[in-house]
Amino acid sequence: MASPRARQDRLDASLFEDALHAPDRIAFVVEQAADRDHEFNVALPVEAPPACALKRIDLLETGFPEAQHMRGKVEARRDLADRAHRFIALARHLIPRLKPRYSNIRSGAVFSQIGPTRQRRPLGVDKRGPHPLTGRRHPPPNPRRLMEDWLHFPQPVPAIRHHATEANARAVRNWLWIVAGLVFLMVIVGGATRLTESGLSIVQWKPVTGVLPPLSQQEWQEAFEAYKQIPQYRELFPDMDVAGFKYIYAWEWAHRLLGRVIGVVFAVPLIWFWATGRLPRSAKPKLVGILALGALQGGVGWWMVASGLVNRIEVAQERLAIHLLLAALIFSACLWVAGGLGPRAVSLVHGGAGRLKAVALTILAFVFLQIFVGGLVAGLRAGLVNNTWPLMDGVFIPPADVLWRLEPFWTNLVDNPVTVQFFHRMIAYLIFALALGHLLDAWMNAEGRARRGAMILFGHVLMQIALGVATLVLVEPPFAGDPHLALALAHQAIGMAVLGVATLQARRLVQDVITN
Repeated sequence: MASPRARQDRLDASLFEDALHAPDRIAFVVEQAADRDHEFNVALPVEAPPACALKRIDLLETGFPEAQHMRGKVEARRDLADRAHRFIALARHLIPRLKPRYSNIRSGAVFSQIGPTRQRRPLGVDKRGPHPLTGRRHPPPNPRRLMEDWLHFPQPVPAIRHHATEANARAVRNWLWIVAGLVFLMVIVGGATRLTESGLSIVQWKPVTGVLPPLSQQEWQEAFEAYKQIPQYRELFPDMDVAGFKYIYAWEWAHRLLGRVIGVVFAVPLIWFWATGRLPRSAKPKLVGILALGALQGGVGWWMVASGLVNRIEVAQERLAIHLLLAALIFSACLWVAGGLGPRAVSLVHGGAGRLKAVALTILAFVFLQIFVGGLVAGLRAGLVNNTWPLMDGVFIPPADVLWRLEPFWTNLVDNPVTVQFFHRMIAYLIFALALGHLLDAWMNAEGRARRGAMILFGHVLMQIALGVATLVLVEPPFAGDPHLALALAHQAIGMAVLGVATLQARRLVQDVITN
């Protein structure tokens, strides 16, 4: 047999539940409760969480990733604040015997529990006494008029400003995904520009006016005459006409235009997110760093092009590799920051969490190194020598006098096609071994996204090696020409995909892991 107090608590809870789920019945519920002389022992969310509660959750998020869900629950209750304020205002007018007892903090939200006073009095009896100036007694409150006033509440609750955190920055995350996709496309277009010998077709650097291509026949002829002045035209394309020039010009113009688009797509939303307070504090220096890398990338791009305008028929391979490496850094940085925003799923690691994290970061570092060496391979056309696999000219490791034939010896690392291709192969084998070991380790010791990420990473590495071998050996007809160009671009695209997967896996193991 339940006690009267327990029955009363259940009744109060049911009344309040009806009020929350049916806002249009709140006035009726209050009037019903007043008529029946019920005790209001209910918990009402009267205002937004205080700064101290949010600060406490920030501290919890630092030490325990699952605490971010607590912040979601806190913010989910804020939409009840306006209705709760009106509910309490009406309750205090209709039932003057009620008063706030105490406040309590539960899951970061403030609750006010209302209970009866010691002295009971019927509805409508005013104990405030006469007015101090006129001596008249206050008229008793009219429940019907109060309910009408409540339905047309003249003073709405002030808007609650949400605190920008990593957990609720979904818009910033989606924006960074878009930027990363544009950078990925930029790398593919840049690869096509390099493979079609189009990178030197525009011999001037015009960051603003260069947005528009030549629009008249005279402008096209002037651009073509400027291109004729560089060594590439005289030695590689002496028979090129204006129609052929338009083809290579289109690739380089599209590459530069896409770079400008990426700059606008990154800078303008960044300013807007910053001005409206939607950026988490931890993300601001990272985004400024990405913006600086983008500005540096534009300067490096022209520095690379300038190397091929005098005394060379193509750009310097080391500058091409640096240009590609900077693009990879921007792409990876966007993914790393985006992966840490919005709701995140934690992964459980039973053992060896430090080892998994170290191997994932090592793989990421070697992928960056491999992209740099791949830029050297493209700049030296090293993929057109020793077109056999797994041996190079009949041996697995070429002789030392072949690998180190240039003086000083360190120039072989950037100027010797055989040496560059050899290291490109060896780094690929090393990444394959690390990815395989990481997969076996995650399979035995991790669950959730950490394990799935290791599987996806190994699959991408395996696909990239297969495409690399095919690009190396399929250089003769019928694969020469456009088929080989498409194969080379696919190899470059999957290489960037490997970088993206490796970035997300490393970030996941650094930030979203719970050890058991």
